[in-house]
Amino acid sequence: MSVEMRKQMLIAECMRQEGFTYVPFEARLADTSAVSRRELAARRGFGAFAHLAVPDDPVANYWLAYDKDPNIKLRQALSLTQRRAWAKAFGRCFVVAVKRLTGKTVKDFVDYQMSYGKEVHAAVSRELDTDPYLLRLAKAYSTCLSARGVRHASSKPTEITGAVSRPFHDELHAISGKTKNGLPVVPNMSPEAAKPYFEREVRAALIDTDCGQTFRNAYFPRRAQLSAPYAKAWAMPVQG
Repeated sequence: MSVEMRKQMLIAECMRQEGFTYVPFEARLADTSAVSRRELAARRGFGAFAHLAVPDDPVANYWLAYDKDPNIKLRQALSLTQRRAWAKAFGRCFVVAVKRLTGKTVKDFVDYQMSYGKEVHAAVSRELDTDPYLLRLAKAYSTCLSARGVRHASSKPTEITGAVSRPFHDELHAISGKTKNGLPVVPNMSPEAAKPYFEREVRAALIDTDCGQTFRNAYFPRRAQLSAPYAKAWAMPVQG
């Protein structure tokens, strides 16, 4: 059983004790193992506007996997008062599940994600932002991006890939200008309205893919190795 499903089972048990139905659910993302990195960039960009511009492509729109969550219909069948009570119970149960799996105390889902991310970033940065080989590769990556007109705020090994993609996610969230439960709200845009943003994002993603290939091949396996013990401690999937 995956660590996510273990978490889901604990949430479901807690929700039953709270008097609510919850179905353990783990999203299964589209298999992209046979898709080249360049094709993925062409179809998904950086994952900012893709789900709005090409909503029916399961490779581009990974949110399609989450739309299969049976708990969506369960919530929709409740009254407004019941939905609010269900959501509060889920929040409490998520905290309980994390505590039982990890021994760690978190305030909510956002705090869980942020606390884990900060801990991993600090550990990875200590090792990889001072690695001479990665520093040379990151500099070459940065030089290539600049020569091809792609702006990026940092050339540090742990920050350069995010520095290229983040402006597109920031732009997406700036369009709505709203937050909910501490998270940015995705704007309501038609595919036609999202298309110009997505096309610009894809152009940058393709350049980023070309410029960063050597860096990524060296950086992400190291990052995954360093992240693994923290992912285990926080009951998170290991990511590169």
